[in-house]
Amino acid sequence: MIQTTPDTAPARWRRLAMLLSIALSALLVTLACAPSGGDDGAQEDSGADQAYTVRGEVTATPGQNGLTEDQIRIHHEAVPGFVGYDGEVVGMASMTMPFPAADSIDLGELAVGDKIEFTFEVNWDASPGYRITRIKKLPPDTELDFGRREELPGEKEVAETEPTPP
Repeated sequence: MIQTTPDTAPARWRRLAMLLSIALSALLVTLACAPSGGDDGAQEDSGADQAYTVRGEVTATPGQNGLTEDQIRIHHEAVPGFVGYDGEVVGMASMTMPFPAADSIDLGELAVGDKIEFTFEVNWDASPGYRITRIKKLPPDTELDFGRREELPGEKEVAETEPTPP
């Protein structure tokens, strides 16, 4: 047991007050930086590396042509700003591909031939690595552009390389 003398008591109280002050300051900074937890209309962070909003046409619905119940096949317009795994902009040409959908997305309202605008998120560390997080039907007379107007980033370098021998 430590004996407290009148000379050491004020120093001990000052040290304790300083430690409490530091701890309280750290707690306040932590609380100020933490999410509010309230519903302010903001979307939760999904952990996505990138998100892209694209237009396209439905070519197969869930359960058709080998798709699972949470997938849809879409012929989509080009995504010139698509960022690859290494963080470089590589672009994505217009193509037809399957897209898994987030649990909150209702694919039951869609039919082959529907023109849509959708947002898909890419998360290179997840499986699947991409998924639709928003989808909206467009008017049937919407014109989509599946052609290419510009060279995609990195395309020239890839075209000029020698093919890998089998």
